[in-house]
Amino acid sequence: MAIARKPQTPPSLPKDLDAWVGEAGSDTPIGEPARPKADHMVSLRLPRDLLERLDQNRMARLDKPTRGAWIKAAIAEKLDRV
Repeated sequence: MAIARKPQTPPSLPKDLDAWVGEAGSDTPIGEPARPKADHMVSLRLPRDLLERLDQNRMARLDKPTRGAWIKAAIAEKLDRV
């Protein structure tokens, strides 16, 4: 088992300690401002036949988008029509 040396100087705490503590558990490195996430994760259940049709359609395209990109574009297209 490797043993690491102790740091020579203790790390300095940020000036806004309350904001720093509020970021606990986030994957933002210490000292960097927290950025809001632009995308949100959504779980989606699809029938197998619908998923197969989706894959056939997207693989027929030249750019071959990912499933997520294809679904996002389809939703945006549908919402534009409403």
